[in-house]
Amino acid sequence: MLPVALPRADVDRLLADAAAPKTAILTVDLEAQTILRADGTALPFAVDPQRRARLLEGVDDIAYALRFRDAIDRHEAELRTSQPWLAEARLGSEGQ
Repeated sequence: MLPVALPRADVDRLLADAAAPKTAILTVDLEAQTILRADGTALPFAVDPQRRARLLEGVDDIAYALRFRDAIDRHEAELRTSQPWLAEARLGSEGQ
C-alpha cells in the first residue's frame, strides 16, 4: 500500500469512479507518479524520491540500510577505538 496525498477534487473524482463499475478501474503508475483513470485522465501524486526508488527496486528499509553495512561496521569499529566507554556501556546493558 502506498498512501498519497491528493487534492480534494481528485479524491472526489476517484470516489465517483469507484462507484460505477465501468469507471472503477484505476492504474497506479509509481514510476510516472500518476493515477490513470478509466477515461484516460492522469492524476499526479508526489512520493519521497528515496521511498519511490526503494519501492521500484523492491527493497524495504532494512535491506536499503544493509547496503551500507560496510560503512556502518567501519563507523562502529572507529567508535570502539575512539570512544571505548560507549562499547563498554552497551555491552553492560545487554546483560541486564
